[in-house]
Amino acid sequence: MASEPAIASSSQNFRTKESIIEAAIKIFIEQIEKWDRKRAPPGLGKKLAITRAAEQTNTARIFLDRGSFAAWLAYSLATEGKAHFHGRLERDNTIKAFQALPMHLIPPSS
Repeated sequence: MASEPAIASSSQNFRTKESIIEAAIKIFIEQIEKWDRKRAPPGLGKKLAITRAAEQTNTARIFLDRGSFAAWLAYSLATEGKAHFHGRLERDNTIKAFQALPMHLIPPSS
């Protein structure tokens, strides 16, 4: 949308709010599609408890409250881990730009 202001990511690429949201959703979906674990990741229960106790404006809490457990899990998987891989910096920059988006873009919970 031409009237939407562009947002600078950490890599100095200027992207619209919509393109940041689309890129972030793609990252989150990939986390679930590539899920091949037989067990829950270590510390998942603790992370869920921390998310439930977080402020309502916390990104992880928004995914849990307004999305679903699967949405929260995808977000959590995308934002955890320290492994290095090709494309990691771009993924991290997309998630940071997504987290920086204003709250008014989030639809009200039903």
